[in-house]
Amino acid sequence: MDVNTTSESLLQCILDASQNGILVYQAVLTEQGEIIDLRLTMFNRTFERDAGLPALELLGHSFKQAAHFLAPMGVFERYCQVLKTGNPDRFELSFTYPGQSTPVWHDVSVVPQGNFLVISYSDITELKTQKEALLKAEVLQNSFSASINGVTVLQAIHDAGGSIVDFSFSMINDTGLQMAGMSRDQVIGRTLREIYPQTQSQGMYLTFVRVCETGKPFSGEHFYPGYDLWRQMSIVPVQGGVMITYNDITERKRIERIRQQQAELLWAIVDNTQIGLSLLEPVLSEDGGHIIDFTYTLTNSANASQVQSTVEQMKDQCVLTLFPGIEETDFYKHLREVALTGNSKRFLYTSTADNFKGWYDCIMIRLGNGVLLSALDVSESYEHQQQLELVNRELSLSNDNLQQFAYAASHDLQEPLRKIKAFGDLLVHQFSAELNENIVDIIQRMQSASERMSILIRDLLAYSRISTHQESFQQVSLSETLNSIIDSLELTIQQTRARVRIGNMPTVYGDASQLQQLFQNLLVNALKFCKSDDIPNIHIDSRLVVGVELDREPFSQIIIESKFADDHPRAYFEITITDNGIGFEQQYATRIFQVFQRLHGRSLYEGSGIGLAICKKVVDNHRGAIAATGQPGVGATFAVYLPVHR
Repeated sequence: MDVNTTSESLLQCILDASQNGILVYQAVLTEQGEIIDLRLTMFNRTFERDAGLPALELLGHSFKQAAHFLAPMGVFERYCQVLKTGNPDRFELSFTYPGQSTPVWHDVSVVPQGNFLVISYSDITELKTQKEALLKAEVLQNSFSASINGVTVLQAIHDAGGSIVDFSFSMINDTGLQMAGMSRDQVIGRTLREIYPQTQSQGMYLTFVRVCETGKPFSGEHFYPGYDLWRQMSIVPVQGGVMITYNDITERKRIERIRQQQAELLWAIVDNTQIGLSLLEPVLSEDGGHIIDFTYTLTNSANASQVQSTVEQMKDQCVLTLFPGIEETDFYKHLREVALTGNSKRFLYTSTADNFKGWYDCIMIRLGNGVLLSALDVSESYEHQQQLELVNRELSLSNDNLQQFAYAASHDLQEPLRKIKAFGDLLVHQFSAELNENIVDIIQRMQSASERMSILIRDLLAYSRISTHQESFQQVSLSETLNSIIDSLELTIQQTRARVRIGNMPTVYGDASQLQQLFQNLLVNALKFCKSDDIPNIHIDSRLVVGVELDREPFSQIIIESKFADDHPRAYFEITITDNGIGFEQQYATRIFQVFQRLHGRSLYEGSGIGLAICKKVVDNHRGAIAATGQPGVGATFAVYLPVHR
């Protein structure tokens, strides 16, 4: 026997004895020494078994032509790199044997030997599978422990007949322990009834039993009355028991309950309001191109009552079905316009339909895809308004007639008085020598009476004009007004040697001519009702009156809150005219502002008794007030209150 043959046989025996697969490749080189292929020159039985081919087919097999695991992708280049560098290599390789579907893993070691490669591999599939299983178990355990939901595994406890009588805790994660308020030692190994004795009456015990026996999972919410807790639960069967995943939804349920209560309260308000409210959703054509109708998706009792229907009858009904012909009205046109443009509308709508009569103040607002409609029945107030407008027109016409009558009466009454006075003057001047003293005295009295009558008519006309003639309000400087009045009364002031002092005066908002008349009448009175043995002293001053001072005397008696209420705080200019004249008893402080009211005889003081009534009318027109205080023999003070704001 040849020595080489014996050596090869011995080597083959050694290779075959190895549990690892071993194979030897020889490099196939070009003339330039470039590796173009690898040829299988030697292998052991392990490789032959793994390859699933007889030795005769494997020997001399070309690497590039191999159609099975002998030539997995990318390995040829790696083998060539080992031959070129002379450095061994080791790596893990995954592939699938021919005719099988499950991949295997090999730990491959490659050693160069000249132009040969010695490749040894071992099957590490089982090791890989175990590692993957351990990794999955570790991931599962980490997920179990780190889950934000509580997770508990219960093992069923059976009696001798095989019926479930209880469950024991076999696993629970940290979240579950936190939610239970217990430690792991307090839970693991104990039974459900031990920890939660009331579980059969209030808990999920029967559900656990059903899932465990039927294998059908359960998912839902559960309330625990004794703890006032809500849980979202998912229960699935596991080997010998159930696994429960749960999370605390108590806060969510509390918020839902509050929202439900708020919604019920809001609906109670909406349904009990006197304003008709409804939400109408547009109905589109089949192609979605235009609106063909509207549907009542919501309506309250007031709206249903307005159309003589009920909420149930209107719910989900179409507008054109409930109100045939309404598409030709402005109401429906406004409804379509709001739905299409989103621009809100407010309008007064009148309907003469049998089930929908009256006047309605309507507001339409687009809400989402629909239109929110509020309709207030204003039929009664509208009719009252119409009646009021009619009365106002009649009153305006009556005022015009009265004004014309006043002018006519004034002219017609003044003319005969002028003739009486003229004839009286003629008798006195031309025939005085022929008349005795008694007749002259009668004529003079007649002329005096006619003069008083003329003054009375003139003052009455002035009083009536205060109500019927009012100029537009403007800013009026009271300093300029008072100076103008002083100039016009210069002669009277000189005759009485009166001293008039004027303090700082404000600028007010009002009718300039009426304010001139107001203060002129007050100054004339102060000059007229002076003491014969004393020089008149008249002082005019002003100040600002605000706040609580208006609630004290005398303001509380003369300023009516409702009369002057507006958006501004109460604030008034107080203008006082103080004199040292004859004064008056305080009990007459209100009476003197009435028409024709006099405290002194005509023989002592001239006047018609209308001047102060005119003053009262002017301050009323300016939303103000006037008051008087006096003391007989000492003097009087007249206080005028004009609002600071318009």
